[in-house]
Amino acid sequence: MRTHTEKSRPIILSAAVVFILTAVFFCVRFYNTSEVVKPDNPFSELSESLAAEDAEKDGEGKGFAESLSDESRADDNSSEKAENNNSQADNKNDGENAGLPAENDSVNTSEENEGENPTDIRPTSLEKAETVDGTNKKEYFRTSIKDGERVTHADYSFTITHTDKSLKVKKVTVTVNGEEIPQFSGKCRLSGGKNTIRVACTYTDKNGSVKRAYKDYTVYCDPDELVIDTDLSDMQTDNPVLDFTAQAYLGKKKAKLSVYVNGEILNGEKNYTAELSEGENTIGLYAEKDGKTAEKSFVISYFPAEFSIETDLSDMTVDSETLEFYAALKGESEKGKLTAAVNGKTVRGNGGRYVCTLETGENRIRLRAVDGGKKIEQSYTVTYVPVADEKTRPKLTDINVSEGMSVKGSGYTLKLSAEDHLGNRIYADKTEVYLNGVLQRALAQDSAQTYYLRLSGGENQLEIRIYDSEGRYADFAYTINSYAVSLGEQIGTVSISLDAAVLGLDELAAQSEIPIYEGENGSDAIKRFLEQNGFGAEFTGAEGSEYLKRITKDNAFEGIAIDEELIGYLQSDGISENGISDSGSLGEGDHTNSSGWVYTVNGKMPSYGISQIGFSDGDTVRLTFTLCGGKEIAGSQNSYDRVW
Repeated sequence: MRTHTEKSRPIILSAAVVFILTAVFFCVRFYNTSEVVKPDNPFSELSESLAAEDAEKDGEGKGFAESLSDESRADDNSSEKAENNNSQADNKNDGENAGLPAENDSVNTSEENEGENPTDIRPTSLEKAETVDGTNKKEYFRTSIKDGERVTHADYSFTITHTDKSLKVKKVTVTVNGEEIPQFSGKCRLSGGKNTIRVACTYTDKNGSVKRAYKDYTVYCDPDELVIDTDLSDMQTDNPVLDFTAQAYLGKKKAKLSVYVNGEILNGEKNYTAELSEGENTIGLYAEKDGKTAEKSFVISYFPAEFSIETDLSDMTVDSETLEFYAALKGESEKGKLTAAVNGKTVRGNGGRYVCTLETGENRIRLRAVDGGKKIEQSYTVTYVPVADEKTRPKLTDINVSEGMSVKGSGYTLKLSAEDHLGNRIYADKTEVYLNGVLQRALAQDSAQTYYLRLSGGENQLEIRIYDSEGRYADFAYTINSYAVSLGEQIGTVSISLDAAVLGLDELAAQSEIPIYEGENGSDAIKRFLEQNGFGAEFTGAEGSEYLKRITKDNAFEGIAIDEELIGYLQSDGISENGISDSGSLGEGDHTNSSGWVYTVNGKMPSYGISQIGFSDGDTVRLTFTLCGGKEIAGSQNSYDRVW
């Protein structure tokens, strides 16, 4: 037994050493990569630079401009608060048609906006750099910058290497001390002392989904002169204690620094704490090395605060359910009392620190201070938006654009469908579509959201953001190439057919190809098709939203026979025949009070009039008659069990 134990001891010791080394390795690795980044409000755009002020704000844990030290992170996630109105019924009359002034589910129905191009420029909240998913530790790029390094030349060069070759680089932004370097080509110029360099990259994957990553670096530029680095400045404060940093360098070498407060030496190294006297205080910094000297002086005015509340709270957006904040009274008497409440419930603090649990969405935090007859109340709104990850991020379920696609002419009809991670539909009120930085208004939403894009010649940048009910969001970006053509020039063809199958009149005009031209809308192509087939057409409605009311042709509508099964469907809907019929004319109100002409495009019935958009090259259009608002027509979202 003794022999066996002695032989086992080296094995056990070796295993213990391996275990300890492994644990140390993972601890170090975790420490370097475990920072959690808080979210902010939306859309780092692909065409604007990152604002320097965002970096300051987001250092509080509010956004993309937070410091991530050495790690670059992907950015795919959440945003500002948004209430998703999923109460909009899917069973609206989505069969808005070419022949009925039917209820279309149009988002923009005001007369003043009809026929106009959208002019809303992307709001400030969408210009901010976006948040980063703290759970995603993937590195998207590397640079040759050594964080914290000291250099002696103001001209500074570095390289950026993109590590994920499956992603397309959309934009690279480099800022030095908050100023963007235009058309960065590998070089920048540093200021003397501390410099903050931010490298931010925007990518898209093969599906158009946007990924963002960035890194922040600190680089000190110390030319061959004695330099004092400090965060001091002339200031006024109501705090009797002042913390500050100060160092001195000659080139890359540290120099001796002496710090004086009101003429008295202050001990410390890099970090200093000074006790201030009421009124003006002078802090002097004196450095010397190798016969060179440098000095700086600052005036700090201290005046005790009157009765007030000191707190680190602000109106902000966070991605953590738990919030810790600081609140304390300043200048209060012994009877002063401070209370804090979150959403109406009192929260107890300890030494000025409070911890509370937030609800999804907006949370109201109230601080109330009482000191004798004096009362102070301050309120803040903290919005909790859960972090969107690969499982909870909203998604596009369908979209008719692809990265780098080409379009002939200036018009394109965008259609998209979106869902949250639970499969709930995301409507147009929680979708933002920007073309070249200009907000696009949705024409309508049936089974999809529809936008008519007016493209400019060359590259067009399409950016889409979708939100779920809790404020999580996802971004998508596409480049659409438009080949400019002259007004009236042919841009393609569409196949159009005409029937009245519900009346037993199947093919009134066989499917044929009709040219479409730059500058015309859908009704122009319909008119041309009808005229070529010998039909007269009557359109009605306001300009820009007209619809086909009636078509005429001698003896074209003889031999009408409505299917008995269809009559049963009509009767179940309370629709009866009205006896109005004409063998040479067919249109709105004939045979039933819910009749008229409708159309489908590529098998789906749009919820907007034919004059609101233009057809695209290759579209297949069916123009057909309905007896019940389109419910018996294939392609209607709210159709009967059987269609004709």
